[in-house]
Amino acid sequence: MCGSVKPSRRINKASNVHINQMTPSQRARYTLVANAAAERRARSQLKTKTMNDSHAPQNVWRCIYSYFLRFCR
Repeated sequence: MCGSVKPSRRINKASNVHINQMTPSQRARYTLVANAAAERRARSQLKTKTMNDSHAPQNVWRCIYSYFLRFCR
């Protein structure tokens, strides 16, 4: 039995509306979504930076050891 298929809501929405043309409720929702996305990006970049920094001491010791092997034997 095949029910009626509802069209996607995205089809009826204009996606590229300038913020000045939005209603106050649309503007508020847009701002909330944009702020959440900005926070997510900031957390992701911080996590990536922290992960990369955690390997720094290991890389320093590797450089010192390679210098030692090259010049101190």
